[in-house]
Amino acid sequence: TQLIACSSWVPEETVKLEEHKVKFEDIKAKFDNVKEDRTTSAELRAIGFDPYVANNVTILSYSDIVPKFMPNSSIQLSQVPPGIQKCILATDRCSPFVMMFEETKGKRIGNATADLFGFVRTVELTGWRASMLFVVLDDVVVYKSFSGEPNVYSHTKQKKPLGPLQEIGGSALKSVVVP
Repeated sequence: TQLIACSSWVPEETVKLEEHKVKFEDIKAKFDNVKEDRTTSAELRAIGFDPYVANNVTILSYSDIVPKFMPNSSIQLSQVPPGIQKCILATDRCSPFVMMFEETKGKRIGNATADLFGFVRTVELTGWRASMLFVVLDDVVVYKSFSGEPNVYSHTKQKKPLGPLQEIGGSALKSVVVP
């Protein structure tokens, strides 16, 4: 049986990469409003995709995107998307950046006593993640790419028959074994 009253004693973990509540669908809709070869940097900032203000942004250089689109010498420049070609040829005038969005919640479920003493720990992770690559050249978006997981779910169950003694035994064993 599970004690419902004790469930509040079991820790939860929430990961939010934005300060306010954002949905996957909202992020995707904003992304879809960005048009290659038309959307300017100012319009990108107005939408909320400002690489110097937003959280969780990685600013890249043109040389950072070469391995992503041309991972080996068999891929020619003519085979990559036109916006990427322009960026590679423009070198320092190119400003690519990646924005990451995530909202996940890890919740421990099950028997609070077994979890507390480390015998059985079950964690459910739910939420979503999204990543966007924008390539800006001469103040205009020339390439964009979206990837993500609209429905993150994982169920992890960890069993330790000896509970907290299993950790002590492992540490003691490591201190005895000399490489």
